[in-house]
Amino acid sequence: ADTTDSLANYCLELFRRQTSVSIVSRELNARLRALKITVAPAYSYSPRYTELLPATSTSVGQSTFEAQRDAMIDTAITNMWAYIEGQRYMPSATLREDLGGRLKSYLRSGVKDLSARFCPRGVAPAFYLQGTPGVGKTEFVRVFHGALERLLRATLDPDMVRGISDMSIERILEQTLTKGHLVVLHLEECPDDSKLQAGLIQVINKMINVLGQRYPEFAGNVLVMITSNHRPAEETCRHTMPIAVELPSEEQRQGWSASVIHDAVKDHLARVSGGEMALREIEWVTPVLACADMRRQQKWTCTLLFHLQAYLSRESTRSKRPLAPELEPRENGGHHEGGGHHEEGGSQGRSAQSVRLIFEVSESSLEVALEIGDHRSVPLRLHYDAEAVLCLRDAPADCCGDDRGFTFGAPWPLEDYPAVTREDYERMHTVVEMFRENFLQPVVVTLVGSRQGRNQYADLLYRLALAAIGAQKLITTTLSLLKEEDNCQIVGGVSDIHGGLFKFIDKINNPNVSSFEGGQISYGLVQVDVNEVGQLMLRELTESGASATHRLEIQKDRLMFVLSVVEGSEVSPQGASIFQHSLVIE
Repeated sequence: ADTTDSLANYCLELFRRQTSVSIVSRELNARLRALKITVAPAYSYSPRYTELLPATSTSVGQSTFEAQRDAMIDTAITNMWAYIEGQRYMPSATLREDLGGRLKSYLRSGVKDLSARFCPRGVAPAFYLQGTPGVGKTEFVRVFHGALERLLRATLDPDMVRGISDMSIERILEQTLTKGHLVVLHLEECPDDSKLQAGLIQVINKMINVLGQRYPEFAGNVLVMITSNHRPAEETCRHTMPIAVELPSEEQRQGWSASVIHDAVKDHLARVSGGEMALREIEWVTPVLACADMRRQQKWTCTLLFHLQAYLSRESTRSKRPLAPELEPRENGGHHEGGGHHEEGGSQGRSAQSVRLIFEVSESSLEVALEIGDHRSVPLRLHYDAEAVLCLRDAPADCCGDDRGFTFGAPWPLEDYPAVTREDYERMHTVVEMFRENFLQPVVVTLVGSRQGRNQYADLLYRLALAAIGAQKLITTTLSLLKEEDNCQIVGGVSDIHGGLFKFIDKINNPNVSSFEGGQISYGLVQVDVNEVGQLMLRELTESGASATHRLEIQKDRLMFVLSVVEGSEVSPQGASIFQHSLVIE
């Protein structure tokens, strides 16, 4: 606030910002000892209101305003799709046409004048996004939420709700609507059964109708997005707009991986070398692997980058140009096309040492060669299976145990674990290293098979983590989530402000708790027996990003879940994400 302004005026401005209404009059009745305050919605112009003004003083009228409004919304929608593509999501033509057309009508109905108020007429659209697991339904909703928020802030400047609590959805909706803000309500895993679908739609419609009657001005401010692997029932189609979400083409999936790898390496070199090293070329001798779905595509790319970071660090050190150990995929960036991508790099006034990477991909393996200046390193050889997780098989003898302090060979005889195959051990080794390096937040391993086999795998994962992290830093907990009543093990009891698994995770991630005293950093290993119900309860916790849909926000750094699927149950089709590694025990 302006230091020349009074504290009273600062409080009035703060009140306006937090409530979206202004105090327009204040009357004190000394006789009755009462204070009467009149409030009204605060008026402000939209950021692009000049585009709605008539071009000339003679071109005044509703038709002129509507034409200029429609043109502004069309431009905003075009920019929205450009932002979505910039987030490396590849929308199909069907998705663009079906959702984009309905969204344009909705946005146009909410712009009535030059103000920043967004008040759409009627009921907001409800979209039913249907597609097979791994095509990107949930990812689209996530990216769409950010794109829509940017669009509205650029044109109208309302706020968007950040999360919906599963403890009181109606209350959160009401709190948002009273401010005139827009809500994106995302409902995942809509069931296949037509009666269950009808029940879900009925509950949501009833809740929105009640809020619409209570706040009729904002009845159209709840945008519903439903995602499901199952086709919508006839009743569902009457209340929602079904849209098929399609898997990107093979060329698009290959281009996505090539782009992520290229930008991650380029940014890493620029960040850690201070211009001493520059990416000159990435050459794909054979095409990039095209996986069966985007989850496996992400997993293949992510594990490749994980191994690549250690490889670049080790080889650059040998070339006397050390690199920092961090290498992460960049969230935004351009699209890589063709077999190689050339970059002009280097710091101003001096010649940067050029870096060249050569990739060769086969049906089950990958080889990377690195050239730093005139030095060509020993190639990095990786292999992968149907889950597309890249693992080391024959690591060079001179690199075992030096960079990460973690020898590739088993630290104890594998004969103690007869159910564990060599391939699965290699995958577990990679997963535990990712856990130690905090490369994924969180790491999730799903075990499927006999109880004896699952117990052997879980014990081996624990011992690998113990060897990699140390007993002083590794904290473990065990849960059993098999029925709805077990949810208290996650969120705590009704009287708990902070309990259950959330309390355990907070002890790992919260720098204010005692485990961080003296610089101590902890790692959390959560071993859970689950069925379909338990997997659904843990769904939000096992996905990336902070958990913000409960009473408190929880980070997921240095956290690994080991989900043991009990016999008679199946792995949820939503469990094959980039963070989840499934091990099927024969």
